[in-house]
Amino acid sequence: MGITACYLAAGLFAFLAWKLTDNLAWVVEFFQAPAALLMVWLALLQFSLSLHATGSFSPDDWLRPAWMLITSSAGFQLVGTVLIQLLGTDSRLNPIAHQAVWRETLIPLLRHVGHTIGETLRFALLSAGLYYALKAYRRAGFISRFTRVDWTVLILMAAYLVSNVWDVEFAIAHGKHPDAWEMLSWPTDPLLGLLLAQGLLLLRSAQKMGSGMIGRCWKAFAAGLFLTALGDVGQWAWSYGYLPTACEALIWYMWLPAACAFACAPAFQLEVIRHAELSANAQC
Repeated sequence: MGITACYLAAGLFAFLAWKLTDNLAWVVEFFQAPAALLMVWLALLQFSLSLHATGSFSPDDWLRPAWMLITSSAGFQLVGTVLIQLLGTDSRLNPIAHQAVWRETLIPLLRHVGHTIGETLRFALLSAGLYYALKAYRRAGFISRFTRVDWTVLILMAAYLVSNVWDVEFAIAHGKHPDAWEMLSWPTDPLLGLLLAQGLLLLRSAQKMGSGMIGRCWKAFAAGLFLTALGDVGQWAWSYGYLPTACEALIWYMWLPAACAFACAPAFQLEVIRHAELSANAQC
């Protein structure tokens, strides 16, 4: 969290430098080099911590299937992040960008593949994992309900989804022909809405148990999903002219704390397991 905060401070400096000098290269360079490396590192951290957390559950534990799917989702996120941030971007960190032939064909292809793996497939696996986590809480009798704030967030997200579907149908009716990559991205927003609902319900269920560290785990997931959804809505609003150009750059910064939140979630889960093991050893 401290490292991410430092990067955000550096990103804010780049944003202010852009506004003062009217040179967008400050922001572009920040996101193509240091921010890209941070995103890859956070994705790697999330995958390694999730893998460690999965191995800490016994085979008959109700949460083990959930964390196996969460770890698989983190693996897809890692692959997608590498493809999007490094190999799918025309930057100095990308070795493919030095080849003129590959720059025009392979880089856009890798970026499309990265979005499909790191968004659509990743969200599908994560949703399945959170489903098994909710199932475990329901078996244990700790399932909770949405609060008024949760309902407000979910209603706003549903309104965005309806508006997005309307925009797609309107564009197709007026002659737009979406390609296969665009159609593969269509499930992303509905999956994100479902994940947001699952994350909030898990957070409320964990709070019902009265365990602070478990609550932090699902709170981190909920925060990551909320920031991802907020960034998604922001990009949609910018693309349709509801937000000025400067807001698009600010929206990009949301991916950094979102990735940090996803990496923190398995770390909190490992803390829960560590405290349980220490308590068991003390009793022995």
